[in-house]
Amino acid sequence: MIPGHSSFKTEIKKLKFETNAGLRFPATALIHFQVEGREKPLVELMGYLGEKEIYKAIDRGEELNLDNCYIEKFSLRDYRLTRNLEEKEVVILKGFTARNSLFGGDANLDFSNAIFEGIEFSLEGAWINRGDVIFESAHFKTEHLTFHNTHFPEGYFNFKNVHIDAAEVSFKNCCFGDGTKGSISTDLSLVRERWCSMSVRWVPANSALSV
Repeated sequence: MIPGHSSFKTEIKKLKFETNAGLRFPATALIHFQVEGREKPLVELMGYLGEKEIYKAIDRGEELNLDNCYIEKFSLRDYRLTRNLEEKEVVILKGFTARNSLFGGDANLDFSNAIFEGIEFSLEGAWINRGDVIFESAHFKTEHLTFHNTHFPEGYFNFKNVHIDAAEVSFKNCCFGDGTKGSISTDLSLVRERWCSMSVRWVPANSALSV
């Protein structure tokens, strides 16, 4: 991800993309980042998986590794609507990671009433462009929960009634829209007042909280 950009434009190409870790995507996103002081935009290549393909992977119970990926939209609210599910029906997400990914659309990022399973849930290094971020009533049943260096937008950050069973939790250097760096321990009151509906139930077993 290119830091310090003021805006970006995206082109989707029907060209297969493979990350340095060997993860393959069916298409490629060309992200043109506009950086202050530079006449021409800087271009970064990322993998691309469309909303429908992501939802089909959830249907199949597959692990969702979206590392180094451009994600236009992810909403469990919309997922439930397209599957004729109840508004608050639990959705199981296995192995969800989106390290160094770009959530580039205008819609809310909605993980409400999800159960996260697997070794790790990670948004490490991810950049969330706009909208609210909703984890209300989610349940993390992962060994690791990582928001390290995650950039959140200026919208509402809803972490209400979240249940965390992870052994290790990191919000280290997460950054909110105006550049404020936060951590779940020292800046919790600030986050609650300005962006958050925090009512976290954390049930750690031999746990380590990294801030």
